[in-house]
Amino acid sequence: MQRSCSLSALQLGIDLDDLSNPLQAALVSMVTFIFGAAIPLIPAVLISQKNTRIGAIAAVAVVGLIFAGALGSSLGGAHVGQGAVRVTVGGIAALAATFGVGVGLGTGS
Repeated sequence: MQRSCSLSALQLGIDLDDLSNPLQAALVSMVTFIFGAAIPLIPAVLISQKNTRIGAIAAVAVVGLIFAGALGSSLGGAHVGQGAVRVTVGGIAALAATFGVGVGLGTGS
C-alpha cells in the first residue's frame, strides 16, 4: 500500500513533505478557538450602548477570525492568506446566521 501511495503521489506531483500536518492544524485550531471565543466578550462587557456594542463585537470578532485563520494556517503549514480568508468568510457567515436567528426569535430587546 505504501508503494502505491508513493507512486500515486509521484504521478500527481505531490511532495509528501509539503503536505499540512492535520493533527497539528487541529490542535492549533482548538487553541485559537478557545482564545478567539473570549475576545468578543471584551466589547460586550465594556460597551453599554446596544448598537455600538453589536458593531464593536462584530468588528472585534472579524479581526479575531482573520488572526485565527492566519495563525492556524501558518502553524499547520498551509497557505496563510487562504486560511485567513476561509476562516473569516465562514465566521462571518456564522455570525450573520446567528444574528438572524436571534432577530427572528425576538431576542434583541
